Amino acid sequence: LVFGTSAWDLLAGDEMQGRNFADHKLACRQLMDEVHQYIQNNITQPWLDVKVAWRSGLAVHPHIVIDRSTMYFGPPAKAKARIKYMSLERSRVLYNAQKEAIMEYDNATVPFLDIFDATLLSADWHFPTDGRHYR
Repeated sequence: LVFGTSAWDLLAGDEMQGRNFADHKLACRQLMDEVHQYIQNNITQPWLDVKVAWRSGLAVHPHIVIDRSTMYFGPPAKAKARIKYMSLERSRVLYNAQKEAIMEYDNATVPFLDIFDATLLSADWHFPTDGRHYR
């Protein structure tokens, strides 16, 4: 099972997540604890081997969002509202918060699939006018 989240948490704004994503870090730990407890208590067949991993957050690129209407993302005003909290700095803070939370586990227990730097260098792989979804 691969877990990981970032885009919606990033765009939610400071009033929901806080500037340092402390609630998010706590939620990551709680989720991993509950998943492991569920697996230990419910997956009892020796042939069932469930592995859990965490995929890192992704870098966002607000400079990709351009000031024009598109068929998929609507008018510029809608795009501007959507990217209000989209910044590279916020995505890095969220990435670091998740990494810190997940690295508390043994890497053999919850491997951290770190793709942040790859997405940091991949702005050209976004959909046109969308700085958060990759093709």
